[in-house]
Amino acid sequence: MQAILDSLRRAGWSVIGHYDEVVKKRFSTYWKLQNGSRIVAGEGETDAEALSSIRSRIGMGPDERLQDAGPWVAGRCGPRKGEDDADDRVYLQSEDFTHDVRLYVDGDFASVEDRLAYAETLAARMNDMPVPDLKPRRPQGDAS
Repeated sequence: MQAILDSLRRAGWSVIGHYDEVVKKRFSTYWKLQNGSRIVAGEGETDAEALSSIRSRIGMGPDERLQDAGPWVAGRCGPRKGEDDADDRVYLQSEDFTHDVRLYVDGDFASVEDRLAYAETLAARMNDMPVPDLKPRRPQGDAS
């Protein structure tokens, strides 16, 4: 839900109203957002449902809220706690803290190095993809 709300705010929308109610044992949540003179409302059984309905009404596609600004990096896991040898798992992760995404790469590769090279190629391709109006968020306390 927070990612949806953040994407709406990045697009210039502000929350001007939000409330929850239970009528006849049915829970509903209502949101009202404003951008300039335009006001749009959404309703749903969950906050995510209500905010997604607003996104649809204003023409924002459903996939945008699931994108990370990156950059994407590939790497190999370090040693596990109490072990000296490095973990053979290879990952692809976004340095954007919106979703804290880390994907592990597995498959039929000749070596860990081949798996890492594959993950690095994916990271490079993902970094070349356009991401509309998304800015990486810094973790709390990071002043840089």
